[in-house]
Amino acid sequence: MDFDLNLLLCFKVVAQKKSISKAAEVLCITQPAVSTQIKKLEAQLQIQLFERHNRGLVLTQPGRYLLGEVIKWETVLNDAVQETRNLHNGIGGTIRIGTYSTISSHLLPAKIKTFCTQFPQVTFTFEYGTTKEIMQRVSVHELDCAILCDVVPHPNLQQTMFFRDEMLLVAKKSLKYSTKKQNTWNLLSYPHRQEDCFIQVQKHYKSLWKNANVVVESENFETLKQCLLQGLGASFMPHYIIQDKKHTLEMLKMKKRIAIEFFFVTPLSYARKSVMKFREHLITEFSKV
Repeated sequence: MDFDLNLLLCFKVVAQKKSISKAAEVLCITQPAVSTQIKKLEAQLQIQLFERHNRGLVLTQPGRYLLGEVIKWETVLNDAVQETRNLHNGIGGTIRIGTYSTISSHLLPAKIKTFCTQFPQVTFTFEYGTTKEIMQRVSVHELDCAILCDVVPHPNLQQTMFFRDEMLLVAKKSLKYSTKKQNTWNLLSYPHRQEDCFIQVQKHYKSLWKNANVVVESENFETLKQCLLQGLGASFMPHYIIQDKKHTLEMLKMKKRIAIEFFFVTPLSYARKSVMKFREHLITEFSKV
């Protein structure tokens, strides 16, 4: 069955605006013309895509599925156009990365600088969220890729580990934590790592464990870092975040190392050439560390 692509584009705008009249304004056509296109698409599919309510148009379950597929198709088509231009002009375009603020501010800037030296036509944008939110957005092509830690397997995503860092138990030097003194330990906690980290504290600092208090809990390492610098307690932190504060912070001795792994995440079905080049660049750069 041959489809008029304009029908799908009209459907997408109506679905996003939830209104025939608003869609007509965006598409610069009349309301009857929009209604006709939606009816034609529903007739070709033999499926009702919208339900009419007082509050506007609401997508049916098949309509919600089709909207997701149309958005993916439009993204792939736009990327194909960009890649076609890149074949003539070289690698370029914008790479949309989902990540955490600590990674974008501490781990990536120097690597992006060296990449842009090779490929000056490439630009970057960062978008933030939880690991689950970001991975979902990559899977439906709303983001080109993600750079995350503590990922879980996803059937529609390829996950490439490119860097392994060490989690260090850190405190402000002036606190003078000691295994010989029965002073109270104030701990700062990163929830996803809480169990592993507390087990290590319990193993290696048994005499202090009974006096440990969790005073700050945050999913943002930068927040924990600032709390450390204020002397609020001790915390496990990735080395890359605190390496510039070694004159202020001290690493408390641990017998067993705790690793944190970083992954480059892309859609399993398709990824732009510039995205794959950036992945290769990160793998190469971090192999030198």
